[in-house]
Amino acid sequence: MSSAFVGSLSIALLALVAFAGCSKEKCEPCAQDSDCGSGLVCHPELKICRAEGDAPSCPEECAKSKQCAEQALCTLKGSKCIIGEDDCRRSAQCTDEGRCTRKDLADIGTCVTISEEDCKKSTSCQTKGHCSVDRKSRLCRALSDGDCELSEACTKDKKCTASKQGECVAAAP
Repeated sequence: MSSAFVGSLSIALLALVAFAGCSKEKCEPCAQDSDCGSGLVCHPELKICRAEGDAPSCPEECAKSKQCAEQALCTLKGSKCIIGEDDCRRSAQCTDEGRCTRKDLADIGTCVTISEEDCKKSTSCQTKGHCSVDRKSRLCRALSDGDCELSEACTKDKKCTASKQGECVAAAP
């Protein structure tokens, strides 16, 4: 064998060994499980390498989940999806119910209402008259007849009076 052939063969073998050892690390893009390194699998929807098991291991698993959109559980902390600093404002809890501000509740947190403006922008204000902040519950409620009068509860269902429970009700005859 010529030394040029042996040299070329050596380079080809080194390239093959180096390529075989190149697997994707955790949270890197993948197409299939075999793309991922040892102990990792390719997430079927997100197409990222992640640790085996049910617990989330990559930030994208929280950020792109149904729980993020609905409950603001968008930030990965350890192996849990929690409510991060800005997650409430981007969730359905904010647009639907005016719950746009994070409040610490253990390590998970919760979304609460602290702003009249957030209540007034919410779907719940337009449909149910929940346009004012109830400072006790930290939720949007119908606290005045004015809250009810501009809502669908009044225009469609004739529920134009605010009850003591913070709901729009039909006026007593």
